[in-house]
Amino acid sequence: MELPRRSRSEKVPTRNKCIESKKPASLKHLIWLIERRGQNNVTAHELLSLFEKYPTQINDASHSKYAQKLVAIAFSLWRAAFLSDARGQIDSKVQHAEGFLRKLLTDNMISFAQDREWREWSVNYYIDDARYRLVELGRWWDDKELSNLEPPKDRRNAKRRWDLAHQAFKKAVANFTADLKSGKNKKQLRQRSTKGRK
Repeated sequence: MELPRRSRSEKVPTRNKCIESKKPASLKHLIWLIERRGQNNVTAHELLSLFEKYPTQINDASHSKYAQKLVAIAFSLWRAAFLSDARGQIDSKVQHAEGFLRKLLTDNMISFAQDREWREWSVNYYIDDARYRLVELGRWWDDKELSNLEPPKDRRNAKRRWDLAHQAFKKAVANFTADLKSGKNKKQLRQRSTKGRK
């Protein structure tokens, strides 16, 4: 299969386009990053403690899907925090998306270095991954707080979106803790889960 070729007039994103990603992070951003990474680690630790306190329930099919989604959210928010100094400009997002895809196809490998280099796109990938899982959990728990994760249009930068998603993550871990403590059985959880998806 032959891939389409670019015309000479089309712009190709290069490493020079992303040279700003090589600049050191500002002290203000580092403070934000350290605080948020700490918050996410505390919530992730609370989640981990549930694996130790309730191993039988978590290994049950009715709870394991919740646990797995919550771990995915913890990882996505952990990674997104490191990338949240993105500027959020549409042209940069598109260029970074193309650069990321080109790197994926060229090297057949993506690591944190590439996430960081192409962060205008990758930060949205990780925050959106967490948000989609939180919305799904919100439907299962019939919890509207987990579904309303979009800041006002004039305040939609990566840091604000991260903060909203993390607040919802804390709420989701609290919901999961309550479920495990209540001892609800598979049938009860399945009925609620089915109700939430309608």
